[in-house]
Amino acid sequence: MSVSFSLSGLGCLSCTAFIFASTANLAHGQQLVPLNTFEQLPSPLDPYSVSFSANAVSGSGKIIAGIQHYQGKAGILYWSSTTESPVRLSPFLDFKNTYFHEMSDDGKVIVGGGDTPGRPQAFRWHSGKMHNLGLLSGGDYSIATSTNATGDIVVGHGSITGGFARAFRWQNGKMQILAISPSALESRATGVSANGKVIVGSYTKPGDIYSAVRWTGDQFQELSLITGHVSAGAMDVNADGSVIVGWSQSSNITGAQTAVRWLGDTAQDLGVLAPGDDAYATHVSDDGTIVVGLSRTNSPLGSKYSSFRWENGRMEDIGGLTGAEQTFVGDISADGSTIVGTSNFGTYARGFIYRTAIQDLANVQASAIEVANEFANAVDLNSHLARKLREEECHISQGRNACLGVRAGATSLFQGTNAFGGSLTGAVNISDAFKLGASVGTYGEGNTSSTLDLNYGIGVGAFAEYLIGSFPLGSKDTPVRARLDGAWLYSDADVTRGQNFTDVQVGRGSTHFSSRTVGARLIADHQFSENFMISPYIGAYWENTYQAGYDEQTELDTIAHIHGSSTSAATGVFGLRSRFSVFEQLELGFGLQGEVDFFADDVEVSASTNIPGLAHFSVGADRSKNRARFVAEASAAYNMTEQSRVEVLGKVFSARYQDKLGGDLAVRFSSSF
Repeated sequence: MSVSFSLSGLGCLSCTAFIFASTANLAHGQQLVPLNTFEQLPSPLDPYSVSFSANAVSGSGKIIAGIQHYQGKAGILYWSSTTESPVRLSPFLDFKNTYFHEMSDDGKVIVGGGDTPGRPQAFRWHSGKMHNLGLLSGGDYSIATSTNATGDIVVGHGSITGGFARAFRWQNGKMQILAISPSALESRATGVSANGKVIVGSYTKPGDIYSAVRWTGDQFQELSLITGHVSAGAMDVNADGSVIVGWSQSSNITGAQTAVRWLGDTAQDLGVLAPGDDAYATHVSDDGTIVVGLSRTNSPLGSKYSSFRWENGRMEDIGGLTGAEQTFVGDISADGSTIVGTSNFGTYARGFIYRTAIQDLANVQASAIEVANEFANAVDLNSHLARKLREEECHISQGRNACLGVRAGATSLFQGTNAFGGSLTGAVNISDAFKLGASVGTYGEGNTSSTLDLNYGIGVGAFAEYLIGSFPLGSKDTPVRARLDGAWLYSDADVTRGQNFTDVQVGRGSTHFSSRTVGARLIADHQFSENFMISPYIGAYWENTYQAGYDEQTELDTIAHIHGSSTSAATGVFGLRSRFSVFEQLELGFGLQGEVDFFADDVEVSASTNIPGLAHFSVGADRSKNRARFVAEASAAYNMTEQSRVEVLGKVFSARYQDKLGGDLAVRFSSSF
């Protein structure tokens, strides 16, 4: 995108407006695709991505709004700290495009203008409702450029009879023209103080001369010029109206322009960014000590814009996103801590946030959401590991009373949550009818992604089986067993947010997960023949997984916090296992199992951050949840001796909270005595 403007025509009186309007020439794309309940900013890696310009931030720095291009139109996206999803302020009336210039300190009011088939018209959006502010008498267009802290006073400019522009003040449904010098041709208001008492802007005089002006009530005052300069324009004013910022120019058409801060009636030259040719101060913090704006460098190839931050006599370039051609500052929070704006890449634009370093706003948001999603995936993994541990046991050979076993393997394969480890298991026949067993298991390398690494998991399991009796089935008796089992598994995890994203500070922290599960089953063992047995079963289990919170170190610009929560489920199980003896030493096993939830909580992860537009959010509420699931398993066991046995076991299973199939693969050794 190439942007240029001069003091002819609208000139620098529309410095802020041109930043927004210039994005209209960017490439258009399709609508955003929601991620769970949160609609995040578009990614440039997405072939259907759209341009997004971050143009305004609330006084607290928590709420943002920007311009998004989609379906051939431009509209406003607004993120409130109290909602999970952004609001798309669709073009109203017959507007093709909707642009905006500013929001109130609390973020509840947005003002701007919309394109109609004729000319733009000013609007005020308040808590979900869009209102057309109308036109000045005899005029055919209007644009709202600024609002006070509470959003009840709006300023801007519109045309009057003859097509001349006049600055206006809107309040209580009435649009009032602001007084100007008799020698002025046109006027435009570009800023209003937080208390609404001071309005700033500019008016033009014959010979393309501009005067910076302050309106107080019904009175106006031209602001002083820097020595040797002939033109100036005011762009913004601080909270109490004591500090005004804008630009000043050495001649009326081609002279150099410099950023200016007025303290009372004294003009302070803020300079330009080296090697810039021109600079324009566009916004100021509430206390007037921090100023942001644009600096332009001219070359035979065209103009290039950088953005600056000025404080205590020092102007610094805030930089640009990686690969950006130009960077445009959009707004500064009331306390001066947060700057938002847009980096341009030629064919699309990306919004940024700046506190002490420039970061890609979309990627910062997405990195926090990724952490929350991986928390949800870890819940699925942890609960699966706990159920496996509950069912662990070793094989007691015929004629023996006890066994010890060891198992090694991998679980949750194919899901991106692989865990590797094993368990030690023991079992003993207390009597012919009663058997007890216990196991200790540990797992490591259970990565849900490189964002969340489950360093280790450790847990215990136990079971008790009782032979209820034998029931005749056909010509043979079928023993029926009752089994009660349970397990607890704890896993520790490291979290690294942002390492997979461009222009995002990397944040680190730690967390843990804890799963508990208990189940009961009735199992019937029917011996069809000497070599073939089938064991149908039915039962139920309960499980609960607690996910601890996650906090990042506080020295980062952007900090994320995951709130701890727990997830519970009660599930019915049914299935069968079969065992077939190929010959004396080799036994094959097959099984199918179904699970149906009586109830299961959604794995919902809530979080809070200091990322603009993402103060509070949650993911997982509408995550795909399989209430009915299946498990298919196969095994091969080889009796090495009368006392020892080695088995290879494999499973394929559908997860509760993921769409992907999972898999288990393990080797188990048992020794009887």
